[in-house]
Amino acid sequence: MPSCFTSSGTSRKIEKTAIDSILSKSPKRADIYWFVHVNVLDEPYAMRYRVDTVVKDDIYFVEFNLGFRIEPRIDYYFRQVANELVKTGEVDVSDRSEQLYQESKIGDFRFLVMESFLSYENDMPFWKNFLMKSYYNLKYLGVKESINFGLDPSNVTIEKYPVVVNAVQPQPLVRQ
Repeated sequence: MPSCFTSSGTSRKIEKTAIDSILSKSPKRADIYWFVHVNVLDEPYAMRYRVDTVVKDDIYFVEFNLGFRIEPRIDYYFRQVANELVKTGEVDVSDRSEQLYQESKIGDFRFLVMESFLSYENDMPFWKNFLMKSYYNLKYLGVKESINFGLDPSNVTIEKYPVVVNAVQPQPLVRQ
C-alpha cells in the first residue's frame, strides 16, 4: 500500500508530482493508496488525525495534526490509523488474497517521499542559477524528510523529480 506524503492540506488538491509518481513512468500497484499530510500545531501535546475518503476502499487522505513537542513517528501513527479503519469497517481488506498469509491484517506499507532536484534543462542567469544551486546544496545538508517524520528506512522509497525554472530553448543539432 503506497503512502505518499503531500504538502496539500486537503484531499481536493493533491500535487501533480504525487499523482504522476503513482501513475506515470513506473506505476505503483497497490490495493489502497494513501496520501499523508502532517501539520505541526502551536499546541505542545496535540495528537489528532483526520481521514477523508477520496474513493472508497481505494484512495484515502490522512491528515495528522501533531503538537510541536510530539515526535512525529508517522510510520507508527499511520499503522494505528490503518488498523483502526479496518477494525471499524471503514476500509475493507477482506477480499485480498495475500491477507491470508500475512500476520498483519493491513498488509505492507511503502512510504513515498517526493524530493525535487534542479534539472539540467534550465537556462537561467548566473545569479539565479547560483541561488537555486545554493538552495539545493543547503537542502542536501539538512535533515531528510524521511528521518524528520520518523519513518522506518526499510519502508521508504524516495522519488526525485526535476524542477525546470527557465526551460532551455531548443537549438537545432546539425549532422556533419
